[in-house]
Amino acid sequence: MAVFLRVNGITHANRFEVTARVIEAVQGAGGWIVNHQAYSNLALCINFEIERGRVRDLARRLEGTGLEILEESQVAMAQASKGNASDNVPGTLQASFVHEEPDVKVYPPPG
Repeated sequence: MAVFLRVNGITHANRFEVTARVIEAVQGAGGWIVNHQAYSNLALCINFEIERGRVRDLARRLEGTGLEILEESQVAMAQASKGNASDNVPGTLQASFVHEEPDVKVYPPPG
């Protein structure tokens, strides 16, 4: 059965520190980052892949990042960990940053 893992979290902590910890969590669990996209200073999307047998380790490592993983994402990680441990699971990690900083404008490259 094909699985696509969606992990969503929210934080009030410093976005640079949380982003670094999330990257360390993915890589430390044996996953690899495929792509990423920052949306102003309010959100970040990281596309990753990880072996199914390492998803529980990823869930554990994300606990220490400062990112509060939403309950439905915790359930999704538990479900995604079931099955052939060597199968690769693609996924996204969406981080929402709550702060009082002014919005950072992101402009497309000239083209």
